Amino acid sequence: MDTSNVQLTRWRMNLNEEKMENSVLVKLLINDYLLAMLGKEELVEEWWHRYNKNWNDKTPHSIYESGPEGRKEVYYYVMKCSEGGW
Repeated sequence: MDTSNVQLTRWRMNLNEEKMENSVLVKLLINDYLLAMLGKEELVEEWWHRYNKNWNDKTPHSIYESGPEGRKEVYYYVMKCSEGGW
């Protein structure tokens, strides 16, 4: 595991409201989980811009960009899915 992965893992373990303000790091973390689930970066990028029934056919990108609450909502949705909670 390289240094950046170790730092991201430590950051992930201590995720809190303040860190939800950092949209770049939260998105990197979400993308890390999405890549593990979807297997290809192209599919990760598509996921962000596809309509999702979880958000009444809004895109994850539009929810994420709405602010810290939106970032939290997308983050927890992806976490739930990564644990099998489709």
